[in-house]
Amino acid sequence: MKAMNKRTTKIRSIRRVGLVMLSLLAATLSSSLTDQLQAKGAKKTAAPAAQAQQAAPTSLTWSHDLRSALTAAKYARRWVLVDCYTERCHWCKRLDADTLSNPNVIGTLGNHFVWVKCDTDDPATGQWVKEKYEPQGYPCILILDPSGREKGRILGYKAPGPFVNIVANIVRQ
Repeated sequence: MKAMNKRTTKIRSIRRVGLVMLSLLAATLSSSLTDQLQAKGAKKTAAPAAQAQQAAPTSLTWSHDLRSALTAAKYARRWVLVDCYTERCHWCKRLDADTLSNPNVIGTLGNHFVWVKCDTDDPATGQWVKEKYEPQGYPCILILDPSGREKGRILGYKAPGPFVNIVANIVRQ
């Protein structure tokens, strides 16, 4: 039975990697098309793909597997924002409800990161994250470069405005 669960988990993980990579490939191709059109002097309004690339997102697409997200981030050359949480954490739920679902946060940061939610109590996907990055409390937001190196972290609950400012300061360093 354990072998079947491992196989099922591995298949799901492979599917997630594939879906994340496909979405990042589409974004990369759209960006490439925009660059080519701008280089030729074409108007931005000439290509629907370019318009879609310029639009701010209205929701975040979360991965629940940091390994697959890091693979996708390397390919897309994007940073990774990891929301480390536990199911029993009240402030983690508040951060989700108030900050990570806030339209200003989504619009400002949405296109710049690969987004990952990591339940550090989950032995399948979260235990190694807990051991490697050692969150000192929850919620803990990790900001990683595309190779997985930690560039900064945010401990505890933050309101939307301060959250965006802290993330921007970490990225600028």
